[in-house]
Amino acid sequence: MPLASAELHYTRDDGPWQERNWVSEPARIENSRVVADVPAAPVRALFLSVTDTRGAMVSTSWLEGP
Repeated sequence: MPLASAELHYTRDDGPWQERNWVSEPARIENSRVVADVPAAPVRALFLSVTDTRGAMVSTSWLEGP
């Protein structure tokens, strides 16, 4: 199924996940690959999500920074 959109989600906050401020920015879809510019440090955690043309969404595992 073709991809419709992608987003990078990240936080600069520490603490419990549900209390962190999360920022979402558009990512690019280039030749069936998702490309995102990682913001300048400090980034505490990030992950990508993609949505296909049916509206089904999936996300990557999160990566935690220093």
